[in-house]
Amino acid sequence: MRPAENVAAKRNAMKEEVRMTCGREPCRMGFSPCGLLLTCILLFAITPAAVADKIIYVDDDAAGANDGSSWANAYNHLQDALADANSAQKPLEIRVAQGTYKPDRTTLNPNGTGDRQAAFQLMNGVTLKGGYAGIGRPNPDARDINKYESILSADIGTLGKNDDNSNHVFYHPKGLALDRTALIDGISITG
Repeated sequence: MRPAENVAAKRNAMKEEVRMTCGREPCRMGFSPCGLLLTCILLFAITPAAVADKIIYVDDDAAGANDGSSWANAYNHLQDALADANSAQKPLEIRVAQGTYKPDRTTLNPNGTGDRQAAFQLMNGVTLKGGYAGIGRPNPDARDINKYESILSADIGTLGKNDDNSNHVFYHPKGLALDRTALIDGISITG
């Protein structure tokens, strides 16, 4: 069978299948309404979402459940949100409210460990977005990266003393294979 004949045979078989499934004759374009609906449902079922499936919130002023599920229940430390993101389905977004976040701080160590090897680590499928107003503001989702600065700081020791800072704010070892889905947007990095 030639390729053109093969395509025509497959098309005719599909028309017959649609006719049998829906009990209707196909329209002039070769599709029945039922067949078109089925095609659309299948396309939506197998097409990956272009937006985040999950949003994790981080706000150093939040006093709720500290589970990242909303601004009121935001994680207080970015490391906790990144740990949550690591085990979550991607794509996802981490929204970081105004404030300063340090790599050695977690819920278990809210005052820091002083570990100079502590660093944040990006991962594929995660967008890290700063500049949000956060809890205590009329609209915590308001975003202005200049007005609501989200700072990641290596200054984990004595403020202004550089020899006790974290060695890296972000560290990505060889072989991590980050791609263009690992994003930072609206974050200031100091250190």
